[in-house]
Formats: sequence, C-alpha cells, structure tokens
Amino acid sequence: PGAARVRMTVQADYALRPVWDVVGKLRGGIFPDEAIILGAHRDSWGPGATDNGSGSATLLEVARRFGELARAGSRPSRSLMFAFWDAEEFGIIGSTEWAEDHAQWLSLSAVAYLNVDVAATGARFNPSGTPSLWPVLLEAADGVPDPRSQRTVRDVWQSTGKNATVGVLGGGSDFVPFSHDLGVPSTSHSFSGDGGGAYHSRLDTWWFVSSFMDPGFSYHAAAGGIWALTALKLSETPVIPYDEEATGKEATAAADEIESRWKIHDPTSTPMPSLDPVRSAARRLTESAGRLATRRRGFGQQFDMQDTGGAVVSARLQRLTAANRELIATEREFIVKDSAAADQRARNLLLSPSATDGYGAQRLPGIAAAFLNHDPDSARREIDLLVGALDRAAGRLEAAARALKGR
Repeated sequence: PGAARVRMTVQADYALRPVWDVVGKLRGGIFPDEAIILGAHRDSWGPGATDNGSGSATLLEVARRFGELARAGSRPSRSLMFAFWDAEEFGIIGSTEWAEDHAQWLSLSAVAYLNVDVAATGARFNPSGTPSLWPVLLEAADGVPDPRSQRTVRDVWQSTGKNATVGVLGGGSDFVPFSHDLGVPSTSHSFSGDGGGAYHSRLDTWWFVSSFMDPGFSYHAAAGGIWALTALKLSETPVIPYDEEATGKEATAAADEIESRWKIHDPTSTPMPSLDPVRSAARRLTESAGRLATRRRGFGQQFDMQDTGGAVVSARLQRLTAANRELIATEREFIVKDSAAADQRARNLLLSPSATDGYGAQRLPGIAAAFLNHDPDSARREIDLLVGALDRAAGRLEAAARALKGR
C-alpha cells in the first residue's frame, strides 16, 4: 500500500533441457528385493548451499559410510538406494519422473523413502513423516548426540514442550511422488534456525552456512546420523518396523478435527454424514496392528544367517518374506484412482498436499474437501472409500501376523 509504483520486467528462459537423476544401489545381503531409498535434490536457485547443497553433501557422506561398511564385510540386510534428484525446484520433476518410471517396482519393493531437503540451517530438529515411521525416526534421533548439549537430539527436541510433535508430510519436496502418489511410507527431517533469509537467494553460499548457520557443520553431521540410523533400523529389523497403530490413531484424530471444525464454522448449514464409520475402521486397524506387534515380538528382533541350520533359516526367511510383502502392501491400500479427476491421477486417502498451501498438508483430503464444499453425497463416497481402505489395510496386517506364525 502507498503511493509508490513499480515497473517490473521479467525475463524467463523457456527451454527444454534434460533432467539427470543419479541413483546408486547397495544390494542387500538377505532381502535384496526390499529397498530403502534415501533421496535429496541437487538442483538449486543460485548458489544453493543450504537448498539443497546441504542435503546433497550429507547424502554423499551417508552413502560413503555405508560403502565403507560394505567393503569391510558388513552389507545391509535390505538394499539401500541413494538418489540425487534433478529439477526439484522446477516442480519436483526429477523424482516424480523416476517414481513414475519405476512405479510398479516401487509398489512391490519400496520399504520407505527417506528425504532430506536442507539438512541444517541451525540447531532446531524438525522431524516429519508418515505416521507409521514416526517411532523409527524418533528412535534414530535418540541415537544421535545434539552437538551443543551432548544430550540426544530427541531429548533436546522433546524438552521444547508443546511443539515437539512429528509433522505430517505436505508438499514442496521429493517425498511427494513416493508418499502421496504411490503410498510408500516416507520421512523428511532437518535442523533449522534463524538463517532462512538466504533461502532461494544469491546469499545462500557456503560462506554464509559455515560462518553463521552451522559453523563446523556439526548439525549437518547430526542430520546425516539420523538419516543413516533410520535407514539402518529399517534395513536390519527382520519384520519391517511399521507402526500402523499410529496410522489408525492419526486417521481418528483427523476425523475428529474435520467434524469439530464443521460444527464450529457451519453449525446450521447442510447436514453432513457422521464420521463414526471412519473411527470404527481406524480402531479395527489399530487392533490388528496391536496383534501384529505381539506376533513381531514373539518372532524376534534379530536375524542371523548363522544362528541355525539351512532348512530352518530357509523356512524362517519364507515366513519373513511373506509377512513383509503384506506389510509393504498395507499403505498401498490407501492409494486410489480418483474417478472424479479427468487425468485419473492416483491420490492418497490419508494425506495430500494442501490445496491452499503448497508446503502444507491436508489429512483425509477427500472427506475434508466434501465437508468444505457442503457436499454430503461426496462425503459419503469418500467415507466409504476410506473405510474400505482401512479394512483392507487391517487385513494385510492380519495376513502378516499369520505368516509370522507359519500358517
């Protein structure tokens, strides 16, 4: 506002250029067909020291360390992939094209996608991810010392009080095609501070990072440690350590929030259907997840090829493979083709990027949109879709539990 007037000329270079994704693979020694993907984009606006030189440099270091372990004879049980995405700043193009090209394989084999977009601009830990991976991510943060206090990163983070909650994934980075389009459980973490003024500017330089944001790069190292320990936990735990109880609880919390907002903002408008069926289905999923957790504890937390004879190992591997196949398929049940969309694009019933904020998240997006649009018929369709997906997911968990029991 005011009397000032500005004349602006924008010069944009519109051209087609190749996109280069660089992806390396460290083949797993026991479950080579199950993969954990660690990814960071390597393109930037300007110098891009933090966004995303910091994530790319940290990923290189994590890959180097795992390579050293493999050369020393300690190969991961599941395959690890290290992906450097191009053209993220142009609309998440590199990772999306790669995920679309490998969609069938990812749907069958991807255990998790672990993203870092800006590793460190300060000392404040920011974890986010698919609810089923929250415990794994926080366990990793419990294994890395905070560079300033030498307490664990998780301990320092939780001591901040009410803000110590793991975030859900919205939009704006390379986890989108994995989490939202394919249903691959994903995480994204970073350390932030007060250096955000350099974001997407020519001030985002190595000098600025090393002088002000993270002198000594200690929080970059902490970000790498959490990244590596998350991958290690997912690689080395025989039964994939998803926590689907958290998925059920998150669905219930989202349903409660949607109804609560509706009652506050639209108490006299069009009557909307109850979300009790969603809560009931979420409870069934949580109960199935609890039974699986009991079976997982009975099965054991470690797998050693040298423990028993070949026949026993082979039978146990078959049970594990069958159970993990069901677990990998569990969250794929929440991906549906949207019949209302002209392009038939897949969408996640549990979570999507916000329609009004490209970085934000919307839980239960189909139901939320129906309530926002005062459309009870659409709400009932979305409720039926979600209840069906929750029940199919619960069925996957029951099948995994049966496989671990050997029947």
